[in-house]
Amino acid sequence: MIETIENLGTDVKGRYRKLEGKTTTFSLRACPPSVEVTDESAIPAKYKTLLLKLPAVMWEQLLDGLEIEQRAAVLEHVNHPEVSVDKRSIKAAIDGGTEVPGASLTTGRHSLRRK
Repeated sequence: MIETIENLGTDVKGRYRKLEGKTTTFSLRACPPSVEVTDESAIPAKYKTLLLKLPAVMWEQLLDGLEIEQRAAVLEHVNHPEVSVDKRSIKAAIDGGTEVPGASLTTGRHSLRRK
């Protein structure tokens, strides 16, 4: 549907034309810029978060104060932490003029709107 509307071209104001039916009208709406991660390993650590999966009981023990045995148990679960990229902080940095290695803003995308 999006491709069909894009193929109709734009009007004199540069907006995509609407695809009108008897009961429904489809139009395109521009999407806000979004972060595209091109090389996760190049993104600085300050734009990443660690996701650790610990049993709730172990987390409570950790908060109460770690002992030697508890440290070993925690480290057993933390050997291979899952890392995720914080796209919101990357977008804020790029919007603020900071270049973030391994990421860029994608623009020019559209979403379909039905009335």
